[in-house]
Amino acid sequence: MNIGIIGSGAGCISILKHLLQYKYPLSSILIFSKDHNQVGFAYKDVPEVFIMNTRLDSLTQFNDVIGITDWLIAKKYDYCDDDYLPRRVYGNYLQDVKSNLIDQLKKIGIVVHTYGKADYVDEEGNIICNGTCFKIDASVLSIGFGKDILNEHLFDRIASLPYGGTIDVYGSGLTSIDILLYISTYRPDLKMQCYSLSGRFPRVRGKFKAGGASIFDDYNPIIPSFKSIIQRFKSLVTKDIEKDILFNPLCALKDEVEYCSAYTPVWQEKLYNGTMNYLDFYQKLSRDDQVLLHNIRHQFIETRAMFPLVNARKLATLIDDGQLSISSRRYNPTTVNKNSILAFNPVMDLEIIQMSCLPMHFISGVDVDRNCKVNDKRNIYVLGPMTNGSRFFTEATSLTVRDAKLIVDALIISKEGQTHELVRYC
Repeated sequence: MNIGIIGSGAGCISILKHLLQYKYPLSSILIFSKDHNQVGFAYKDVPEVFIMNTRLDSLTQFNDVIGITDWLIAKKYDYCDDDYLPRRVYGNYLQDVKSNLIDQLKKIGIVVHTYGKADYVDEEGNIICNGTCFKIDASVLSIGFGKDILNEHLFDRIASLPYGGTIDVYGSGLTSIDILLYISTYRPDLKMQCYSLSGRFPRVRGKFKAGGASIFDDYNPIIPSFKSIIQRFKSLVTKDIEKDILFNPLCALKDEVEYCSAYTPVWQEKLYNGTMNYLDFYQKLSRDDQVLLHNIRHQFIETRAMFPLVNARKLATLIDDGQLSISSRRYNPTTVNKNSILAFNPVMDLEIIQMSCLPMHFISGVDVDRNCKVNDKRNIYVLGPMTNGSRFFTEATSLTVRDAKLIVDALIISKEGQTHELVRYC
């Protein structure tokens, strides 16, 4: 059996990790990527102003391959459990993890090939790359959002703006925050105007460690529903200041920073700690309720408390100093100018999806089953945001690792019709 992996990021690493756990006669793995010297777009070699949105003590997904704390010590880095690593540093760690996994796979006789960017998967399930057809028994498509917003073109545009001008940034999510911090670091002469539907940045994360109580603890309705989970969430918000932080569109960022520097709202921990259960809840909903939940997905992501205090303090200072403003405005492509930056992906219109003729989910993205297998005759699996219509939320490394295991389990069982012995090669 040979497997093709399209993409070289965290999804690819997760698939390799789980393939290594099986005592199974796999012949070869083919990895397709535009650049094998970096781990996807998310963790590429970018300025250190770009940090992770997850605390160091939560980055444990690949500790069974290389312990991240040991790796940091060996590389002479000095970070604490509650620090947020520069994305570049974590990317270097993941690259070493990937190299380690590939070496282990080669030692047990599995051939690993690397190729350039894949163009599409044909009607027989084979991968086409630069006009060459690669015969594949199964393929895994794992390319995140498939687009790199934080690129050299963007940095060059920012550098070329006239001194003392104003730049408009559309979007107020985590990518927008990265861009604003980049501008303030490298072009402090520029004034920044940020626009989004909410007119606010995401909720600032308090000083809590992952683990503990979840929003789904003791949640056992006869029929799970959109209404019941919203009511449950609101019942966790009892303090007036937390209600203000959540529901007042005019709540000042500096007030939110001040509160979350001293206290951790209960709803933050419970929503965050429920991450592994989102999928099970979502798939039990009726189709209508799935649509309702998806319609507020952006609000859910804003509320999930992934905005590190260290970055929130910087933006609050920029607002106080008059260098940054944020307000509510819908993006209109006909009114933007050369000083405007789009800090979000407006649609999932990836060419590889269209050329591969992948079936689309009725809400969004690619239509996949419970094991992330595309719902057509081909043996194609998809990891990540392209499956959000079927799986609601995938933008967490812990979920990538979990879903990769589902894929590998399904691959092995579908090939042999039985479960193989799990082993760990050292």
